Amino acid sequence: MSLSGMFALTGGTFGGIYDDGTPELNKTYYLYDGVFSLYFDINYDGGTNPESRTKTYGETLGTLPSVSREGYFFDGWWNRLSGGRRYLETDTYPATKDWTLIARWVENLVGKEYKVDKTDILKAPDYYNTYYIFGDAKYQISKNRKYTLNIDKYDTNNNRCYLEFYFTNGTYHFRLGPVTYDPSKIITGVKITSGSGPTDDPYVFELVYTEKEKINPTVTIEGWKYGEEPNDPVIEGNTGQGTVKEEYKTKDSDDSTYSTDIPENAGNYTLRVTIAETSDYKGAEVTVDFSIAKADPSVTVPSAKTDLEYTGSAQELITAGSAEGGTMYYCIGQDSTTPTAYGTEVPKATDAGTYYVFYHVKGDDNHNNTEAQVLEAKIAKADPSVTVPSAKTDLEYTGSAQELITAGSAEGGTMYYCIGQDSTTPTAYGTEVPKATDAGTYYVFYHVKGDDNHNNTEAQVLEAKIAKADPSGLFPEGYHLIAELGDKLGDVLLPEGWSWINEEQSVGQEGTHYFLAKYTGDSTNYKDVPVNIPVIVIKGTYSYVSGSSSCVWIKGSLGSLLFTFKRTINDKKTFDSFLSAYTDGKEMTQNAQYGIKQGSLIISLNDSILNSLSIGTHILKVKFIDGEATITFKVIDKSSGGGSSSKEYEPPKTGIE
Repeated sequence: MSLSGMFALTGGTFGGIYDDGTPELNKTYYLYDGVFSLYFDINYDGGTNPESRTKTYGETLGTLPSVSREGYFFDGWWNRLSGGRRYLETDTYPATKDWTLIARWVENLVGKEYKVDKTDILKAPDYYNTYYIFGDAKYQISKNRKYTLNIDKYDTNNNRCYLEFYFTNGTYHFRLGPVTYDPSKIITGVKITSGSGPTDDPYVFELVYTEKEKINPTVTIEGWKYGEEPNDPVIEGNTGQGTVKEEYKTKDSDDSTYSTDIPENAGNYTLRVTIAETSDYKGAEVTVDFSIAKADPSVTVPSAKTDLEYTGSAQELITAGSAEGGTMYYCIGQDSTTPTAYGTEVPKATDAGTYYVFYHVKGDDNHNNTEAQVLEAKIAKADPSVTVPSAKTDLEYTGSAQELITAGSAEGGTMYYCIGQDSTTPTAYGTEVPKATDAGTYYVFYHVKGDDNHNNTEAQVLEAKIAKADPSGLFPEGYHLIAELGDKLGDVLLPEGWSWINEEQSVGQEGTHYFLAKYTGDSTNYKDVPVNIPVIVIKGTYSYVSGSSSCVWIKGSLGSLLFTFKRTINDKKTFDSFLSAYTDGKEMTQNAQYGIKQGSLIISLNDSILNSLSIGTHILKVKFIDGEATITFKVIDKSSGGGSSSKEYEPPKTGIE
């Protein structure tokens, strides 16, 4: 039943009634305008969708857009991303609404490589079968199947192999081939070189190779000595673990033939190491030179005879040596470094003296020559007969030279003497018996200088002494020492060369006393012993010695009046012994009324104290630690005559400046 003619659409074209099936009573029908948009989805990032077009329900699709994608085959326009159906240009528009067709793509596998270690997966599209060719075989892989690949070198004699396909679960596989492979290279995988996968244009597999890796082995071998255990070569860099062959030959020999026999005799050799090719690595050949050194001979060395003495006849200088692996040779050298002609006889000599005997071993073909060694052999001289000297024991300083020893004598030589610098160091020897003047210890060396047939004797030393003299008689006769009561010995001056034993000792009371001193003027020749020296002790006093203006002061003057006081002995103590000063029994104030200065002791009364005194005679008293002194002076008025009393005077020379 058709209802199309029963309706009209205002403002558009009536497209019909959508009945979605066989018309029925009491069924709902929908009106539509009949024009829809057909969209195309290019289905990859970066692609541009074709322009949409309008279609009506049931209209033929017509020519569909032609699209492309790099690295992929276009697999048609589909109504779904997966599943669904593929639409062709002869199909009709199936919808009563806007609709979208989706482009599907199949990856173009041409140029893709697959490893043969079962790590890469070959997968067929999930919606159609794919065909592959390897060698003379072709196989279809059903849609959505996954395989890993491997190479089976089933016929290595003829260098043929299969490409094996394994299901990912590993329970089943099939093989394509066979093909011939290059055994000098390593098969790393397969590569798809052409095709698109359909039956009429299958993908074609070809083998992918890489060159076998070259190895760079190194070989070292340490030489050894004849008779020792041979050393094994050290081979490094045999990366492929190829079979190793070791062969030997004599170096630079005309015979270039190598042998696996290890050489034994001393010489120079070449080792050749050959490493066989493996499935992954090339072979290599390396040579290295080494030597089997000569061994050292076994030597019983000669020794110099040690008991030789001149007899007038020829004597063997050494005991003979021997050698296994060579012959012993000897000679007497010109000196300790210069040998002469060698021979096999043990050397002999007659005259007394020192001889240098050289020896060495001349080795055979497998043993070294030894380096020359030298032995020092001596034919000793006879000892002379000696009467030894002796040291004198009763010598004392006299101021004159004295012989230190009694002379010795020798038969077969001459006696020589000297006085040493010390007990171990002699000086120049002579034949005279040594003499000395000063007190002290002397070391007299002596030895015998032998003639041609007698030895020199070793130097011997005698200890001889010249005793110091007693200094008691050296103190000057008639020399008197005077000290002041209260002095110490250090205050009493001794003659030059003498010193008190205890300078801090007090001289004691007045009178003559004896004190110990020692003589230091010549400690070399005189004993360090005490000598009693007499000292006369007297009491020291103070006195006025001079003053200014005749001890007269003109009242009203300006200036000062000077007074000088001095000790009778040890005047240097005068200043330090001062205590205080008084006028007419009244103590004055230092600095304000008077001043003091050295020069024995100079007291200056200033005008303040002098002008305060009355006209007349006054007493100046000076107190010291151990005494006192007084002097009178006058104060007069101006009418009594004279000029100013302030004139200074030149103090007397007291010896203390």
